[in-house]
Amino acid sequence: MHNINLGLIGIMSTLLACQEAKDTGEVSEPIEELVPEEEQQENPEEEPNENPEEESEEEAEENEEVEEEISFSLPNLLQCASQSMGGQTIRMFLQNVYGQAHTEFQLGHTHDLESNDTHEILDHTIYQSVPILGEDTIDIDLISSHHISEEGADFFGGDGQLSLSLWNGLYSGTLSSPNFGELEFHCWEYTWERIDDFNPDNDFMLINKEYSYDHETGLCKNALGEEGYNHSSVVKARETGDAECVDMNGWSLEEQNFGYPNLDWNVRGALMNGAQIHFANMIGADFSGADMTDFEYGYTSLQGIADEYTQLPIDCLSIDNMIDCMR
Repeated sequence: MHNINLGLIGIMSTLLACQEAKDTGEVSEPIEELVPEEEQQENPEEEPNENPEEESEEEAEENEEVEEEISFSLPNLLQCASQSMGGQTIRMFLQNVYGQAHTEFQLGHTHDLESNDTHEILDHTIYQSVPILGEDTIDIDLISSHHISEEGADFFGGDGQLSLSLWNGLYSGTLSSPNFGELEFHCWEYTWERIDDFNPDNDFMLINKEYSYDHETGLCKNALGEEGYNHSSVVKARETGDAECVDMNGWSLEEQNFGYPNLDWNVRGALMNGAQIHFANMIGADFSGADMTDFEYGYTSLQGIADEYTQLPIDCLSIDNMIDCMR
């Protein structure tokens, strides 16, 4: 209060002195508007930008940097699985929960066999972690403080680590833990197609793919009519049953599970040259447009749909758009 009164007295004294000087004609220069010293400090005069174009360019660059920083985010839904481990695999379902990775891991059988059912869950656990995102990369620490399920606390035998990189629509990397060592791991995005509001059992999982088989031309094309092939892995094909328009070169389709699993996959338009299958069958598969010229198979039955564009392997014939071959 005292400081305010002293300030007002000082301003009034200055104004009276200025008025006296004006009356006597002693004022030679205009009097500057009096502004309290505090306001001068709070509102310093801003120098006008002589180059507004440079300012707009700088702002644009800053906006681009921000967009680059947030260009990659955690997918809403991922379906994943590991390589086969002597007839078993680890499956994972990831859900984005407000930026956190809600991950459920299940240990199960790799293939359906007479004595095994892939729907049988041998063990499971659930974690919720904050992922570390990079440039098309996801790293998730699976530590005890992130474990949220009542069971499966010792699923990994200690702390685990999941590292994935995205390339051409497929997330690939490793799942490491004391119990299972370092496993090859693959993930892919999916969405739920809801066709019945009253019966969710009728809903189905939809997995997007860029290229699809064109029955009229025998080629793999995308929505723009461009030819190409989908990037995939034997793990994804095993879990989804879909290897349409995929280059399978180097794949062992049965993943060394020699218990005669049946792979009734969609391999329309697939390049199967350089792939092989042994002690397993492909009964009920769709081989339309598949190139199997150098496909290696043994102790195997190939039965399914073929068309005029299907290129058959040795010792195999097509009758009425069906093949039934054994070797």
